[in-house]
Amino acid sequence: MSAGPDLTQSGSGAWFDWGLAGAAELGRVCAVLVVVDVLSFTTTVEVAVGRGRRRALAAEPGVRLDDRTDRGDRGGERWPDGSLRPAVEDQLGAASVLDALSGVTGGLSVDAAVALAALASIPDVPAAIRGCVSGRELIDAGFAEDVEIAVRLDTSAVVPLLRQGVFTRA
Repeated sequence: MSAGPDLTQSGSGAWFDWGLAGAAELGRVCAVLVVVDVLSFTTTVEVAVGRGRRRALAAEPGVRLDDRTDRGDRGGERWPDGSLRPAVEDQLGAASVLDALSGVTGGLSVDAAVALAALASIPDVPAAIRGCVSGRELIDAGFAEDVEIAVRLDTSAVVPLLRQGVFTRA
C-alpha cells in the first residue's frame, strides 16, 4: 500500500506554498511559518501591531485598515466560486521574505526558488502590485492609500508574531 505522494519540500531549508491547505501542510512540518497576504491581511496585521494593538484584525473587502473587524475567515484572494485565486502580490511578498532566507541551511526549495525568480524579474515591485488585479481592484474601490501602505519596502519596525491567537511584536 502506497503512503501517497510526498507533498513536502523536504531537504530544503525554506519552502513556499499557497492557500490554507499549503499552510496546513507546511505548519505540520515547519518550525516557523510565515503567512503573506499583502493586500490586505499582512499589511493590516503589521499596521495594527505597529500601533500597539493587542490583536491585529483580518481584512475584509470594503473596510479600511483602521476599521477591520476580527473575523479571520476570509484570507486570500478568491474566484467568484470561492476557490483560492493565487495572487501576484502575495507571490512577490513571499518572495521578498524568501530573498532574506536564501542563505538558510538547505537552501530554497524549488517552489521557493521559482517564487524568488519571479521577484527578480520585476524591475518595480510597487508598480507591479499597484497594477496587478488585486491592486487595481482595491484602488478602483477607493483604497489607494491602503495599497500604498502595502507596497512600502523595508519600512516596518515590527514583526508580528501570532501566539495563542494574539498578534504581538516578535
